Amino acid sequence: MIVRNNNFIRNALTGGPTNGGFPSGAIYLSESGGDSRVAGRTANIEIYDNKFTNNWAGVVLWENADRFCASPSNTSTGYCTIVNPAATLTTCSNPATGGLVNQAPYYSDCRWKTQNVKVHNNIFSIDKDSIAQCNATLGCGMQGIFSNSGSSPSWSPYMGDVIQNDIAFHQNNLFSNNTYIGNWNFMAKTQGSSYNYALWQARFGQDAGSTINGQSQYLVANAIDTNTATLEGSKGTWTNWFNVATAQSTDQAHTGTHSLKVTPSDQFWGIESVSTGFPVTPANKTISYWGRMSAGTMALSMEVTFVDAAQNPVGSTTAIPLTINAAGWVQASQDVTTPSGAESVIIKFDGANGTNGVPFYLDDIVVADKAS
Repeated sequence: MIVRNNNFIRNALTGGPTNGGFPSGAIYLSESGGDSRVAGRTANIEIYDNKFTNNWAGVVLWENADRFCASPSNTSTGYCTIVNPAATLTTCSNPATGGLVNQAPYYSDCRWKTQNVKVHNNIFSIDKDSIAQCNATLGCGMQGIFSNSGSSPSWSPYMGDVIQNDIAFHQNNLFSNNTYIGNWNFMAKTQGSSYNYALWQARFGQDAGSTINGQSQYLVANAIDTNTATLEGSKGTWTNWFNVATAQSTDQAHTGTHSLKVTPSDQFWGIESVSTGFPVTPANKTISYWGRMSAGTMALSMEVTFVDAAQNPVGSTTAIPLTINAAGWVQASQDVTTPSGAESVIIKFDGANGTNGVPFYLDDIVVADKAS
C-alpha cells in the first residue's frame, strides 16, 4: 500500500476521547504490513508526502499479540496468513496436540504482522487547544508503534512482551524525515505508554532526520513530571521514606505558589519518589534542586540512581549535597554522566541532622538533558 499526497484534517475528534486512551489515528494499521512473498506493487506500506492537521492522533501501528492463526483471538475465524501455504489451522495450533506454532517457520508465518511500514516526509501539525478534551492520557496528539502484552491462549508462544519487542524493534517499522508542529507524544512498544520526542528517537530509533517545532536535536528540559518537580498541581510522586512527613504546601515557594514541605521526626530522615523511575535519554544530565529551611540550618542530599529496563542500577548512585537555612532559597546543581544502559532515573532525598518538627521546603527539582 502507498498513501501519499493527501490532507488528513480533524479525523477521530468524536471517537478519540471515548477510546479508553488507545490513540485513534488518522491512519490506523492493525496486523497490516508488507511482505515480499506476497505479490504487490510494493513490499512495504509507505505513508509519505501527506499533511496531517489537527487529527486526534497521527499514524498508529498496532499488533494484537494474541491474534494469530488458530488462536481464539483470531477475528478472521477459519483463515490463516497467505505468506506460507503450509501455515494452516493445523500447523498453527496447540503444540500439545501436534501443532507447530512454536517452531520455525510457523512461529513467524502464523502471525499477521504489522511490519515494513515506512512513515516519512509527512507534516504532522496539532493545536491541542483547538481540540476538545485533547490530552496525552486520552491518546490525543500521539504517534504509535505498540502492542498489548500477550496473554492467551495458554499455549501461545507469544506471551508477555514478545510481540511488543517485535513490533517496536524487529519488524522494520520506521518513521523518518517528518516535520512535527505542536505538542506531540509517542506510544511505543507498550500499550498505554507515553514518551517525548527525545525518547522516541533515542530509545526506539524513530524519526531520524525529522524535526519538532524546528528542532532536530530535542533536549528534555526536565525528565521529572511537572507536579513532582514543581508541586504546583499536587504532591506528585513524593512519599515518606523514613522518619518524615511530606505535604504540598503554600508556606514557601521558589517559583509559582507551592513547594514540598518536609517535616522530619528524627535527625535521620528520608523521602523518595514512589515512581519506578523517570524515563531518560542517553544524553548527559544537569541535575538541580532548590531548598529552604523554616528555621535554623540543615544539610541534605539528593540521591540520584540510574536504572535499566529491569530496574537494576547502572553506574553508581550520585549524591548532590546542599546546606539550607531560613535566609532564603538556595540551589544545588551538578552535571552528571548518564551511564550506558540507563532507561530511567530514581531520586530520593535524605539527611542526618534534621530537627524533630522543624520543616524545610524543596522546589523546582530538575533532571535536564545537557547540551553536548
